[in-house]
Amino acid sequence: MARDALIRALRQVELLDGLAPLQITEIARCADRIVFKPGARIMTANQPADAAVVLVTGYAKRLSGPGHSANAQPLPPGTTLAELAMLIDMVPNSTVVAVSEVRALRLTRDEMHRLIADDSALGEHFIAKAATRLQSIAQQMRLVESDLSRRLESGRSPTATTEPRAPSSATSPDVLAAS
Repeated sequence: MARDALIRALRQVELLDGLAPLQITEIARCADRIVFKPGARIMTANQPADAAVVLVTGYAKRLSGPGHSANAQPLPPGTTLAELAMLIDMVPNSTVVAVSEVRALRLTRDEMHRLIADDSALGEHFIAKAATRLQSIAQQMRLVESDLSRRLESGRSPTATTEPRAPSSATSPDVLAAS
């Protein structure tokens, strides 16, 4: 895979957004390049993941997981799978298979921890990203709490609402679609 294509793919990873070009280049250098043949399992639900996977070329589909419908969810190039697995232990709740030949990058936890140890600014970046995500979750929870309070005060049932909206950036916490 050409270096420019790898860097373009990494620039689409939300967790890496805002990193310096040199940091992205170093992550690309340390990433495992992997090819999945059509039908190959890229990620398996309920199996520990030790790496995030970024789809560089080709298409995959999500076969199972939260919010999954009867139709497989298509995943285009730029999609990140198990994003947090590059930093922490996690068990994905989705199964993803290749539809076509998929060229991907594996960002392993061991390599990312090594990079963080060598570059404290990288660690600070990930802490800031986590804090921003937590603030967003807290804001969403405050909105839900406010809505429930209004409904209870007006005598309406808090369950007589429409279905909750899925997060705009993904349909599953371990599958982040490209924007």
